[in-house]
Amino acid sequence: HMKIAFVFPGQGSQIVGMGRDLADSCQAARDVFARAEEAYGGGLSRLCFEGPEEDLKKTANTQPAIVATSIASLRALEARGVRPGVVAGHSVGEYSALVAAGVIDEVSAIKLTALRGRLMEESCPAGTGGMAAIMGFEEPQVVALCNAVKETGVCQLAAINTVGQIVVAGNIRALTEFIARAKAQVAQSATMLPVSGPFHSALMKSAEEGLKKALIATPFKPASVPVVANVDAKPHTDPNELKGMLLAQLTRPVLWHGTVEGMVKSGVNVFVELGPGRVLSGLIKRLDRNVTCQSVRDPESLEKTVDYFKANGYPF
Repeated sequence: HMKIAFVFPGQGSQIVGMGRDLADSCQAARDVFARAEEAYGGGLSRLCFEGPEEDLKKTANTQPAIVATSIASLRALEARGVRPGVVAGHSVGEYSALVAAGVIDEVSAIKLTALRGRLMEESCPAGTGGMAAIMGFEEPQVVALCNAVKETGVCQLAAINTVGQIVVAGNIRALTEFIARAKAQVAQSATMLPVSGPFHSALMKSAEEGLKKALIATPFKPASVPVVANVDAKPHTDPNELKGMLLAQLTRPVLWHGTVEGMVKSGVNVFVELGPGRVLSGLIKRLDRNVTCQSVRDPESLEKTVDYFKANGYPF
């Protein structure tokens, strides 16, 4: 028996050219980019399809660009008749997941993530905050390290991605100290991430007010399938709970490990990653080798995924 989860990537998966071939070959995907253009105020498709990479990497652009590409992939697969039993998204990917569950429409998702990206960019002056990934340590060790450097500034858990892969966020000074101590304790690796700010930490607090206003003003419907939230790794269908989760997400860690684990425990055995890259598939495979990971990001991967479902008796 097949239980399907649709999962949606976050920042860091963007790549110039994303969505272009899908939009060329599939009406449903093309329509998404057309609506995204309107919602964003033009130029978003070109940014996804042609770059330049410098502009695509800016948080205020990256977030709506990734969400638009993910929703285009979602609509392309939906057009072929495949539906999820549960959905989740990593950080900004949670907005794509809400579209998949019918909670918000595409236009709302693009508008909210464009605002979220801008607010996140503004909430910490450039060059003063960032994120670092650490491999080979478990959560208690990372928390102890964060506490050890807190004299130098903010340093907090930002994401627990998979077995032994954790991300921290904070002030550059604290992160530099954190990395030095992690290496001294023989971490497999501890490196700064190429992001523009300390996402999912207390340094994002100033972004809350603006996002809260926008969320209150946006109509949310009850979810048609459960959305497993980053903040608590639990399934939700209530619109107000889901709004609360999006707000809390700004300053709280992404519990991706727990999210995937919970879905597997609930019987999910097929994950479909929708959008650019295969980052989530890699994280999921490290957690559980026995689940199947498919992905949809271009016409080839779409056909491959549809073929997989046909071959395994999916009731189209």
